[in-house]
Amino acid sequence: MLRRAIPTDDPYLLVGIYIHSGMVNMEDKNYSAALLDYLRSYDLFKRMSQQEYPEKNYPLYTIALSFYQFNDYQKALEVCGDLERPMADPFHHTLSANLMGMCYLKLEKYDSARYWFNEAINIDIGRPDLQLGWQGITDGNIGHTWYLQDEYDKAIPFLKSGVEKTTTTNILDNAAGFQCILADIYLSKGQSDLAYTYLRDARRNTYLAGKDDNYLKLYAALSRYYRQTGDIAHTLLYQDSMLYYQNRLNTELDDNLKVQAEYKFKNEQWLDESARLKAETQHQKGIRNLILGILFLLLIVALLFYNRQRMKHIFKEQQLSLERKQAEEELATARVQLDDFTNSLREKNALLEQFTHEMQKLQGQPDKAMSAEQSQILDQLRLSAILTDEHWEEFRGRFEKVHGGYLLRLRSKLPDLSPAEIRFMALAKLQLTNKEMSGILGVSPDSIRMMRHRLRRKLNLEEDGSLEEMINSI
Repeated sequence: MLRRAIPTDDPYLLVGIYIHSGMVNMEDKNYSAALLDYLRSYDLFKRMSQQEYPEKNYPLYTIALSFYQFNDYQKALEVCGDLERPMADPFHHTLSANLMGMCYLKLEKYDSARYWFNEAINIDIGRPDLQLGWQGITDGNIGHTWYLQDEYDKAIPFLKSGVEKTTTTNILDNAAGFQCILADIYLSKGQSDLAYTYLRDARRNTYLAGKDDNYLKLYAALSRYYRQTGDIAHTLLYQDSMLYYQNRLNTELDDNLKVQAEYKFKNEQWLDESARLKAETQHQKGIRNLILGILFLLLIVALLFYNRQRMKHIFKEQQLSLERKQAEEELATARVQLDDFTNSLREKNALLEQFTHEMQKLQGQPDKAMSAEQSQILDQLRLSAILTDEHWEEFRGRFEKVHGGYLLRLRSKLPDLSPAEIRFMALAKLQLTNKEMSGILGVSPDSIRMMRHRLRRKLNLEEDGSLEEMINSI
C-alpha cells in the first residue's frame, strides 16, 4: 500500500500511511521502523497548514507520544507545541496536556508538570467513566511530582486519590505505579506494614496489567521493602528481577535505534534532493548559461560605470581639495589682516596715550606750553585711532572673513542692539580690553563700563563673565 501511495506525492495520504505504519511497528516492537515512520510523518506535517489537514491534532499527539516513549522529551514538547489550541475535541486536549505534564516531570520541571496535569482534567470530557479515570491519572501524576520533591505529605492525598479512581475505572497499570510510590513513601516513614499493603495490591495489578515498566517499578519497590525488613534472600531475588526488566526495556528502547532511524531519514531526504537536482540539471544549464552571459555584460557595464564614477569622484575630490586649500589660505590671510588692523589700532592708542601723557606733562610746567603744531598732531592721532564709519566697514569686512556670519547671527539673536553696541560686541569678540576699546571707539573707559552694564541689564545677565560667555557663544 505504501509503495502505491508514494508515487502519487499526496501528502495527506502519505501522512495517514506513515502514522498507521508507525503504530503497527510500535505494536510489533519494531521501534526503529516505527520512529522512522513518525519522523517522516512529522516532516510532512510541518509543511502542511491546519486548513490542509484539519484533523491533524491526534496524529501529532501520536508522534509526540512516540518521542516521549523514546525518552526525547524536548522533541515531544516541540511536537505538542504544534497542536491547535483550544482543541475541538476535549479528549484530545486531555491527552496532549497530560503528555506535556509527563514530559516536564521527566525533565524535572515540576511546577510546569503540575500546571499541565491540572490543565489535562480542567475540561469536561463528556463521559463520566472516562472523566473519573483521567482524574485518577492526573491526581496520581501530581502526587508523583510532590514525591520526587520529597514533599511526602503533599504527595500522599493525590496518590491515594489516583489509586482509588484508577482502580475503580480498571486502569490497573497506573494504579500499580501509584501504589509502588505510596509503598516507597511509607517505607521512608518507617511504616513497613502499610508499605507492604500497597505492594501486595501493586503486585496483583501489575500481574493483571502485564506491562514491563510496571514490573520494573514493582520489583524495585519489593527489593527496597525486603532490604529494609532484613530479608536478604528476597532482596537479591527482586533485584535480579528488577535488573532483568531494566535491561529488557533498555534493549527495546535503545537510543541507537533512534539515531539509526534519524540518520536513515536524513539520508533519504538527501537522496531525494540529489535525485531532484539531477533531474533539473539539464533544464538549468541553458538558464545558467544565459544568466552568466547577462551577468558578464552587466559586469562590463558596471565596471565602465564604476570607472566613470571614480574619475568623477577623483576630479571632485581634487576640486574640493583645491577649494579647501584656497579657503584656508584666504582665512589665514584674513586673520593676518584682521590682526594687523587690530594691532594698528592698538599701537595708535598706545602712541596716543603716550603723546597725551607727554603733552599733559608739558602743560603742567609754567614756562612750557603745547604749540599749535603739537596740538594739531595730537588731534590727528586721536582721529586716526578712532574706529570711524569708513574704518568700521573695512574692519567688518575682515572680521566677517575670520568669523563668518557672526554679525548676522548677532543681529538675528539680539535684534534690539544699537550700532554702537554691535561694534562693542565685535571688539569684545576679539578680547580687547576696556581701555583698548575706549580708544578705538573714541569714548572714555567709563563709557565702556557703562555700556557693559547696560548690555548686561538688557540681556538679563548678572555679571561680566556671563556677558563674555554669551558673546563667544554666538
